[in-house]
Amino acid sequence: MSPLWAIEFTDEAKFYFIDNGAYTGNLLGEIELLRYTPCGLPEANYIEVEPGLWMWAILNHLVYYQKRENTLLIAVVKPL
Repeated sequence: MSPLWAIEFTDEAKFYFIDNGAYTGNLLGEIELLRYTPCGLPEANYIEVEPGLWMWAILNHLVYYQKRENTLLIAVVKPL
């Protein structure tokens, strides 16, 4: 199956994964699976915070991201 979405990361989100790599591999894998969803949305545990900005609770983290054309921009990742 071909990806439906490109995924990009802000510097803040990118550095979160770099700094916590050993502990965030599963989370990064879940985010990568979003690229195959038709609407760019996970199956559960998400809300639209404001138009175009989504918050997803997954694996003891909050992931904030935006949908832009065919790209999901992962803006912020925060541990719970």
